[in-house]
Amino acid sequence: MHLYLHLTTSYATFTSHTTYLYLMPSVHILALQSFHFNS
Repeated sequence: MHLYLHLTTSYATFTSHTTYLYLMPSVHILALQSFHFNS
């Protein structure tokens, strides 16, 4: 049970980190595009 909890926690941390790494560039690009489009 303790091992399962540890695996779930590490998996959740890994998933959130990879999601953050994947999402941040696209959000950054979208922000740059909208900024460029508005000016």
